[in-house]
Amino acid sequence: MFYRIIRALGVFYAKAFYFLKASGLENTQMEGAFIIAPNHMSMHDVIFVSTSMRRQIYYMAKAELFNNRFVGWLIRKLGGFPVHRGKQDITAIKTSLQVLKRGDVLGIFPEGKRVKQGENVRAKTGVALFAYKTKCPVVPVGLSTKNQKRRLFRRVYVKFGTPITFDEFAFTDGGAKDLQRASNMIMDRVHSLMEQRT
Repeated sequence: MFYRIIRALGVFYAKAFYFLKASGLENTQMEGAFIIAPNHMSMHDVIFVSTSMRRQIYYMAKAELFNNRFVGWLIRKLGGFPVHRGKQDITAIKTSLQVLKRGDVLGIFPEGKRVKQGENVRAKTGVALFAYKTKCPVVPVGLSTKNQKRRLFRRVYVKFGTPITFDEFAFTDGGAKDLQRASNMIMDRVHSLMEQRT
């Protein structure tokens, strides 16, 4: 109930102030676990993606956000959990695997941080790792707006792409090169979706 109330407020906010337009939602209608992989340009991205989907998304959130008691409490109530960036966070990895094993939707930003317009960032391998470990499909998501700058009353587009299946990744051994190749594939799909306007 709490999540539905917050989501309803988020839908109003996103549509009233950013004219949110989502497409490709048929790619999120599958049952069971899957991974949502959007590009990341602002703190609003979680709102834009989450309010576009009916199913709840469980996001990794940087641990620093949990330093504030209220913010940390709110994030947890909405399904978020902390991850310590810059190191292998075993607890966050286990939590992510649990989310997928129980059949829920896991949200991870492949870039690992907010990325400014024109900034070239190598994709992190977290999404590919979880896809390899769980065999869950990955839904790439492209968020975009005019000049890739988020401003009030400027339309934001959220484009959900075709799920990338485990077989399509063609994993070999799950090693570093294997995971990086899969991560690059995900980001290529994301970038392609960012260029589309629907």
